[in-house]
Amino acid sequence: MVLETAIEELDLSMRLFHRLRRAGLETVNDIVSLTWQDLKQRARLTPLLMEEIISRLDQAGFRLLNCPVERYATADECVKEIKRQIRLSNSNTLRLEFLPPDPGSYTKGGKGYTIYFNIHSLLTKPIKLSICDSGVFANKRQWNRDYNYTGHTLSNEYVFPTIPRTVGQIFLTENASYEELEKGDFYTVSFECEKNNTLYFYKYVYLGNGQWEFYDYYEVEK
Repeated sequence: MVLETAIEELDLSMRLFHRLRRAGLETVNDIVSLTWQDLKQRARLTPLLMEEIISRLDQAGFRLLNCPVERYATADECVKEIKRQIRLSNSNTLRLEFLPPDPGSYTKGGKGYTIYFNIHSLLTKPIKLSICDSGVFANKRQWNRDYNYTGHTLSNEYVFPTIPRTVGQIFLTENASYEELEKGDFYTVSFECEKNNTLYFYKYVYLGNGQWEFYDYYEVEK
């Protein structure tokens, strides 16, 4: 199969085929010259249709512009990354701003660190939230917070659009099998909004040197 091959030869579902044709994409070259973001937008492809076209291209020996085999060994790896990026793009309720982990000793006893983050609402109206669950994954297991930093909690309280809300959670390390966060460790937190009966899950990966990366997001209706 060559770049000039017509998309009819890719054995596509009729739904995918017609969307590509309506978008003016008639050959393999028309498709693989695009990034997955451009293809998704231009042909208005759902995640399932994106998965189908990536699989069909891979079977024919082709990849999209920003899904090279050097980076994604299999089509499944490429699809997994695209789905993650789509989930991130759907995060339009909150933005979390993480500060560097703050090591210290605490009045309740024990040494550890505090994770602070500012919650920014991306909505135009206040939203009432509670933190349901949170934890750090380090040294191959999850560690739950030991307690909240005084005055820095969130329990069925409003977050306003222009006023960030700061949360502080303390993790003790004296009885844990690690002393401090390392690159690749990650933190997860979930928020509940009773009004719309929705859970928001966030995952941030620690990059080292006090820096965090927003890595994944899920939104689930209860």
